[in-house]
Amino acid sequence: MVFGSAAAIMLAAVAAASTIGQSSPGTTRPAAPDLGAAFAAAAWDLSTTGLAGGCPDAKAYQKHLDDRAAELLSTAADLPARLATAQHLAAANWILARQIEPAASRWFLDMPLPEDRKNILTAVRQARSEITRARAASPSAASTTRPAGAEALSADKHLLGTLDTFARAIEAVFTESDADPNVTANGHAAFQLALLLEDDRPLVVSAARLWRAALFRRMGRADRALDLLPYALTELSAGSARFDFYSRLFRCRCIADRGGHAAACTVLLQLEGRCHEWFTHPQDQADAERAGALLRIKILTRWRNALDADSASAERDWCAAAVERIRESACGSAGRCPVIRLGLAVPMLVAAPDDPAAEPPQLPATRAVDTP
Repeated sequence: MVFGSAAAIMLAAVAAASTIGQSSPGTTRPAAPDLGAAFAAAAWDLSTTGLAGGCPDAKAYQKHLDDRAAELLSTAADLPARLATAQHLAAANWILARQIEPAASRWFLDMPLPEDRKNILTAVRQARSEITRARAASPSAASTTRPAGAEALSADKHLLGTLDTFARAIEAVFTESDADPNVTANGHAAFQLALLLEDDRPLVVSAARLWRAALFRRMGRADRALDLLPYALTELSAGSARFDFYSRLFRCRCIADRGGHAAACTVLLQLEGRCHEWFTHPQDQADAERAGALLRIKILTRWRNALDADSASAERDWCAAAVERIRESACGSAGRCPVIRLGLAVPMLVAAPDDPAAEPPQLPATRAVDTP
């Protein structure tokens, strides 16, 4: 079968390398499968490997996250104002890092549920309310400017600023209003995230890079997102492997956004082949490979839908067949098709009670800030 474009020829080479076969010359091409049915045939879901409390599935895990957020909010509300700063920060951090993580992971993987946007916005606005309460309760946060000769920025004040920056950025990514100043080209959120790129903590830097790229894409600036995101086949940072892996997946989405569907699929295929080097746990390796396969399916589906049904019928049929073959290769007859999750939507910087998985408070880096 001969394709009518260089991009289609390029993807044909990818297909051959990834066991996505084509019909032999002279044979009759089978009818293209329905893409919606092919996708629904696999139970794509976030991996439950290592979830807190031994939660058996994503639904139970989300309930655990929601219940824990409600508990932290209640605890903070019951404390006297002078003692509540740390509790408000812990509640805000839990919401931003953990409660919204499943929905954020699905969004980056291009498999959101209908309610995800609304749930993320509701949760993030609650987190911002907690940050406001923490700021009001913190004597060190009474002023946002430091006179000459004053003491260096306090740990609490830095935490307030860091969490508020992430909250503003995430809200801007998911808001439906283009008039929101955090969404505009010169918005506050993009500038503040640029400052976090100079932080000394690898997780903070990796998370800021990922969300800044998401914000640029939200602004319609996929070019800026690509300038920011790491090349897809470079080594992951040992300290922030999942943020870095999602950044590489997101880079491929941005390439496809600019019309580079074939290039994005080519890179994703190579990325999947590196997962055994990047992740040590066999289950994580398999889940990461399936995440790449899932994105290839989504990109191929969007490409097919963008092609003209009359003049590009051969390419459309090929894309549909490729989708089915990728699905069969990635999931087979398994009842579930788990993909790797972010784990944290932003770093845990404030240790909530019974949740020690937080980086210690740390003041900002002193290096010069580059804000392109």
